[in-house]
Amino acid sequence: MFLFTVILIPATLVFYCVSVRDKMIVAVSLCGILSGFFVCICTSLFTFMHRVPLYSFGSNFSYYASREYILPIVLLFCVYFFVTKDDFSFKARAFFPLSLGFLSVFVPYITVSAKQSAFSFYELFAKPVIWLSMVIFLKFLVVRLFSSGTGIKLSVIMYSVLAAFVLFVPPFINALWVVNWLNVLSVITGLFYVLFAVALCVLPLKKRFL
Repeated sequence: MFLFTVILIPATLVFYCVSVRDKMIVAVSLCGILSGFFVCICTSLFTFMHRVPLYSFGSNFSYYASREYILPIVLLFCVYFFVTKDDFSFKARAFFPLSLGFLSVFVPYITVSAKQSAFSFYELFAKPVIWLSMVIFLKFLVVRLFSSGTGIKLSVIMYSVLAAFVLFVPPFINALWVVNWLNVLSVITGLFYVLFAVALCVLPLKKRFL
């Protein structure tokens, strides 16, 4: 069962690299993979992953937002953005393969290292899909945000707010699942989140082949 967790994101990355056929995108993907190994090695050496979840929504939301969902992805892209000298359009395009490369290593590691008992369906199947959906949403928003130009514009504010909401949803779902609150709400939220991400992928393909 753990196979799905291991192959989902790497398979998506391979499919994306093959479809775009850009050596620079492949190079960015490798940077993401190396970053994932670096972060996982540092995490294993300097932190203790076997956390006992508290029965507190706020505590769990803060933990998952900072350790698994929001902070890793945001810091990864910020480092890439400020270190590299690529133009803005390429940096926007690079977000997706960079994040997928990173998560290809990070997701299996964080799933295994933070677990002390038997794995659940949510951890093995739902959580990797939510991670992937988050990156798909952000890919769309980052490209739109960078194409909006500079300065304070309504479009910049709108895409920034949407990106914040997209980042908020996965730790929200995860925290609800851990404390076992409002399971119906977490399931419905997760389903809509994933379906909208699928729609973002399918609609461009539909336009291409029609």
